Amino acid sequence: MPILEAPSGLVVEMRKMRGAEVVALAERADDAGAGKFGAIVGPCWVRTVDPGPYSFVLEGDAKPPFDRMLTGDMLAAFVFLRRISMPDGNHYDFEVRCERCGKGYGWRVRLDEHLRTQPLPAASVERLRRGEAMETHVDGRAVRFHLQTIGHETLVEKMLRKQKRQVATIVDLLAARIVSVEGLKPGEAARWDWVSDLAIDDLYGLRDAMDEQDCGLDTLLRTACEARDCRWEQDVVLPLGGSFFLPKRRPRPAPPAPEPSSSEDSSGDSAASTSGPSSTTSSGPSTAAAATA
Repeated sequence: MPILEAPSGLVVEMRKMRGAEVVALAERADDAGAGKFGAIVGPCWVRTVDPGPYSFVLEGDAKPPFDRMLTGDMLAAFVFLRRISMPDGNHYDFEVRCERCGKGYGWRVRLDEHLRTQPLPAASVERLRRGEAMETHVDGRAVRFHLQTIGHETLVEKMLRKQKRQVATIVDLLAARIVSVEGLKPGEAARWDWVSDLAIDDLYGLRDAMDEQDCGLDTLLRTACEARDCRWEQDVVLPLGGSFFLPKRRPRPAPPAPEPSSSEDSSGDSAASTSGPSSTTSSGPSTAAAATA
């Protein structure tokens, strides 16, 4: 069976998707979060070959606690599933709407080449094995935080319900991962208030510092509008919705052209040939050389 070597160093044997996973994916079609990764990846997880940095994961066929797995590893497994399950699974075609001219265009990416893998840094591997939080400094304070896991989405949803909001922001995503801030009293509300009060450069600096110590796939792609009078280049995030696991339909073959009648043959006149509807295949744009930001 196919073997995935995940960004953290985890090695797992996986099987192809089946109809049951298609149903599970359809039920989570509108789920934009990482929670669907575990729901789809879990049933296809055959055996853990090497637990990598996870002290709580055992070798063998026991399923790991997916809510504690790094989001970067789960994303890599999600993409790997498409590659091994779909016909020509390495190639993924999707639609982009040009932000300049408003026209739509198709784009193709090769999943095994154009998504840059960021391995888990050695220092993060050791901390994760020891069950320790990561650390960085922001605005003169030491900040301890966890690497991003699927379980952090539950904390974000809890914050949103408490504040009666529906859309998560970078403030929510960062605050959910913070363990402690030097000089700040303990508590979820205090950490959220501290993050929301950061200057914008410190806020994004904190995000970048967290990302540097994490792992995963870079899903930001550079695309270019195909309109001849536009050619605008823009970055888009690889869409991972329900269509990610939908193969393209094969084009129907064109019906054979009708044979000329005997009367036409005997008259010697050359009759105009009439063909049925032509079968056209849209090859789309050439393979995208995805430039990551």
